[in-house]
Amino acid sequence: MIWVHGGVSRLLHNNSYDVIVIAGYNHAACWETLLYAFLFDVPVVPWSGTWSGSLGTENRLINTLREIYTKRGSSWIAYGSRASEALRAWGAEPESIHVAINTVDVKKYAEYSSNINGFEPNSASFEILYCGQLIPRKNVQSLFNAVSMIESENIQVNIVGDGPLLAELREYTADLKAEINFEGHISRQEIIPYYTKADLVVLPSSVEVWGLVVNEALACGTPVIVSDMCGCAPDVVREGFNGHIFDHKSPQELSHLISKQMTGELKYASAKDIQQDAIHRLSIQRSFDGFIEAIYDANNS
Repeated sequence: MIWVHGGVSRLLHNNSYDVIVIAGYNHAACWETLLYAFLFDVPVVPWSGTWSGSLGTENRLINTLREIYTKRGSSWIAYGSRASEALRAWGAEPESIHVAINTVDVKKYAEYSSNINGFEPNSASFEILYCGQLIPRKNVQSLFNAVSMIESENIQVNIVGDGPLLAELREYTADLKAEINFEGHISRQEIIPYYTKADLVVLPSSVEVWGLVVNEALACGTPVIVSDMCGCAPDVVREGFNGHIFDHKSPQELSHLISKQMTGELKYASAKDIQQDAIHRLSIQRSFDGFIEAIYDANNS
């Protein structure tokens, strides 16, 4: 088995494989591998997280290439339910699509977070955390628009990440009542205290293949509000238990959800229960199981 990424000629021709897992129909290495698999009759397993909402500019050639790539599979691996739907639309056989949930080592996040402040937020302010790049598709301004609609001054928004919109967003938030902190880039291990201190993690993206920060937040026991354009939303968010999904075009809806949590009208499960649910549903083992099922399926096809 080989995950193809980058130059692969030497690997393909100096070894033999029972199954090849590939990812990325827009890479030349993918097509070289498909040709090799065709010539030597090796089963191929395309691995995909792409879904209809994460696609960029479309044209007939790209659509055709994507369908050829997909139909060459003997079985398929999908990040989640949305990627599964996309694979079916591009010609994959539904019974041979296996979900290997896109995730992080949630047990490690849970272990680290359990030793920080006993799970629960400890700030006098209501703390909102955004973690990610400051680029247009992340739609961070929508979060600031939502916060600006809330009368309370007892809100702190921590922005972890960097990007070309930093200066523009600093200027945009200068007059907000809420306390806005731009923390810059922080390593994955250093981010855990931010997750555990936060009352809420928000991912407002207008385009998002998945959104691993959501997995990370839940592993730390922190509820999430996620836009409908995040690929993870239907598989990871359990509305009313660990978070909510909102219309990415509606900062009003996001503002309403934040306000309801601040007033106590909206209550999620305890941090401990959110964390345990994440460990159960989003583990590396579950993802691994999906890969193994797909590989066995392809090898026996």
